[in-house]
Amino acid sequence: MEPDALNDFKKLCEGCALNVRVKHCADKVVFKTPTLILTNDPLEICSDPAFKNIRVKHMRYKRAPFLKEVVKKPYPMAFFDILDYYDIKF
Repeated sequence: MEPDALNDFKKLCEGCALNVRVKHCADKVVFKTPTLILTNDPLEICSDPAFKNIRVKHMRYKRAPFLKEVVKKPYPMAFFDILDYYDIKF
């Protein structure tokens, strides 16, 4: 990752205000936005020393093959119950 992009990503993860370019519009400011990153592989940048002082929560999930047969959709408001369950303040 480029150094400038790394600094911007760090600011985004810290919750600092960040200027972003928007296509066909003026630049916008992103204010304290909670960031949730889901990935199949660990991100190399999270082990970077620049990310030492920000709040990063790593969770490892196991495969759940039984979910393959589920035809229902998850309830979107359950997200807040999950935050409460893990005592994550938002």
